[in-house]
Amino acid sequence: MVKIGFFEEVIAASEATTSAALAKANELRSKCNDMASLEKAAKSTAGWQWRSAPNIKRNDFSGGDLDAGESTRNLVKWAYSKASIGDVSPAAYDYQNTNAQCVNKYVVAGLQRITPKGLQSIDDVRDAVTLKVRNEKKAAVIIKKIGSQTDMAAVASMFQSEVKEAGQATLNAPFIPGLGSEPKVVAAAWKTALNATSKPIIGDNGVFMVQPVTKTPAQPITPEMIPNLRRQVEGQTVQQASQAFFQALRKNASIKDNRFDFF
Repeated sequence: MVKIGFFEEVIAASEATTSAALAKANELRSKCNDMASLEKAAKSTAGWQWRSAPNIKRNDFSGGDLDAGESTRNLVKWAYSKASIGDVSPAAYDYQNTNAQCVNKYVVAGLQRITPKGLQSIDDVRDAVTLKVRNEKKAAVIIKKIGSQTDMAAVASMFQSEVKEAGQATLNAPFIPGLGSEPKVVAAAWKTALNATSKPIIGDNGVFMVQPVTKTPAQPITPEMIPNLRRQVEGQTVQQASQAFFQALRKNASIKDNRFDFF
């Protein structure tokens, strides 16, 4: 008879490793008095990464690559109560690995921008707009390269891709397995005739072409189905109305959120 035993041991950073990392974080912090020097040092120092956490609100406990927890909360409170634009945090914030029960990273923070209430400025939306415009330009280049080609295998070969089958796409839930939510692609699939190839479609995650091979027509509504359908519509309407009512109360209420002063 053979007996096999499995032993599991969590591999965690030792106290010496953690102390060395903290010393390195404090050394980096001591050399950086503003955001510009912090960014330059982080990008040029081995083992450090430069990350951005935009649109953090005063009551947030997480944001960007910052895990939810007390460290992020303390960082946010520093940014909102004591920091000015360009300031660097007075200390490094430690982040725990909950599985290994040890510190797995230190964060030295800086305040890059303060966004006032109201309409966002060009600088506030520049990154998002740049990404959108860049994707539109890429899509235009891809569509031009495809041209009048309707052979999907040939198009896939142009871009080192492959033709895949995607089922269970409905107009009520435009989610395509493996692609995510692509309402334009689903709509084009239903609009395109069976076994015909659609024109290139600019979706949320890329440029697509579809060729419907099967379509299941909608089930005809019979008189017996009407009461059940009415209940479904009424339930959805009641839920939407309650949500809209709550949002209207929040919008019109003159209540100031002071949780930041206590938590």
